[in-house]
Amino acid sequence: LYLLLACITSGLQAYTKVNSIFKFENKVVISEIFIQAMRKIPRQGQWLLVLVLLVSVLTVSGQSVTKKHDSSFVFSLLNKAETFLQKSILDTALQYAQDALVYAQSHANAAGETWARIKINDILIASDDLPGAEKNIPVLFSTGMKRKDSLVVAISYLHKAQVRLYQDQYDSAIFYFEKSLAHYLGKLRINYTGLAYNDLGYTYGKKEELEKMTDHCLKGLSIYEALEDNVGCAMTLGNISTVYYGL
Repeated sequence: LYLLLACITSGLQAYTKVNSIFKFENKVVISEIFIQAMRKIPRQGQWLLVLVLLVSVLTVSGQSVTKKHDSSFVFSLLNKAETFLQKSILDTALQYAQDALVYAQSHANAAGETWARIKINDILIASDDLPGAEKNIPVLFSTGMKRKDSLVVAISYLHKAQVRLYQDQYDSAIFYFEKSLAHYLGKLRINYTGLAYNDLGYTYGKKEELEKMTDHCLKGLSIYEALEDNVGCAMTLGNISTVYYGL
């Protein structure tokens, strides 16, 4: 009994040393340390160290695979939501986005939950559910600030601007569009950047500031063309065409 306890104690002490390197120094070469640890314990206890290490590695590996699967599933639902959003099938788009949110929350997937909320807001704005969208904006902003995620914060400003635009509060909309671009979106070439420039241009058009409208819409068009986003290009060209019809 005492021999078994000694083997277990020695094995666990060696495991603790090796595990600390697994946990905090993933890129360190651990083979030599492992060999030294094995030499310090009785032969009868070596099997225990190997068994404990094996269970630990398999557990960590399994958790990693599970997390990757969870994220993949969430974003596959969000991709479906985006597909139906582009087709203006908004009820179906919203259902997929809400399913993604529920799944992410139930699996403690913080990133998936955040992007599900963003997609839900995209759809609510497209559905003209401005009160629903506005209600979600503080949650997104708070999440972005808490996680120090500049993109999420910038998108929350973008959503705020879109709500103000469709409420005919044009000066407020311009303020938030410019804030979203200055905060982070202006540094990127993604769909949300193209959308911010396009909608900012559209807002200037509502104020009959046609030169600013054209300037910002062309910036949006450049981004959409680079992304080969035909829907974005068509939307932006439609806005630009209104300038020429007004001449």
